[in-house]
Amino acid sequence: MEHMAGGSLSDIVRRFGGLPTEAVIRTYTRDILRGLEYLHRNRIAHCDIKCKNVLLGSAGNVKLADFGCARRLDCPNPNHPISGTPLWMAPEVLRNEGLGLPADVWSLGCTVIEMATGRPPWADDVSDPMAAVLKIACGGELPRFPVGFSAEGIDFLSKCLQRDPRLRWTCEELLEHGFIHGTAPKGVVTDSRTPTGVWEYGFDKAGWDSEEIPMQIGCSTIDRKAEAVAEGWILIRSG
Repeated sequence: MEHMAGGSLSDIVRRFGGLPTEAVIRTYTRDILRGLEYLHRNRIAHCDIKCKNVLLGSAGNVKLADFGCARRLDCPNPNHPISGTPLWMAPEVLRNEGLGLPADVWSLGCTVIEMATGRPPWADDVSDPMAAVLKIACGGELPRFPVGFSAEGIDFLSKCLQRDPRLRWTCEELLEHGFIHGTAPKGVVTDSRTPTGVWEYGFDKAGWDSEEIPMQIGCSTIDRKAEAVAEGWILIRSG
């Protein structure tokens, strides 16, 4: 595909500690959903949705990238290990109960949290890698929703982050959600941080951002750029 001059969405959310408003988050979420809807219509699961795998074009458009973990669900390979990035993976995938399209929807919800806070999902709740995996796979909790999100934004996340995959909305349904269509107020995401420099968090050093981590856990054992400038942000591109 063409060169994506803006780097990854991860570059922005890490540098600035999250995107500044729900309006910006909504725009990127809508574009990610459109890409996922196309993949799911063709029975392809991406399996590793996160900000690092969303690339930005010079005009602010986004594209999904890194299909190293992707799988065609119509012709599954039993020897293909389940892989992804644990903090973004759905509970049923970590339990090795099978992979389906709803797993991408869970990862999308985690990615929205990442966009809003500049941190991985579960970052405030876990520090030990194995404890994190067991908490996601076998616990009954959800990752913390961003502070200051509108009611529509919280409802959107609740539709993505259902622990039972049968209850998660599909990409087609999510594209019709009020959060995507902008009926939510354009409030500032108060959990984000002032963009004074590159903000590094400990999960990178712990190896959480690896591209492919096979897991088998058993519970019994703008123009987006113009919009950003309008919010008073300055575009900074690293070398």
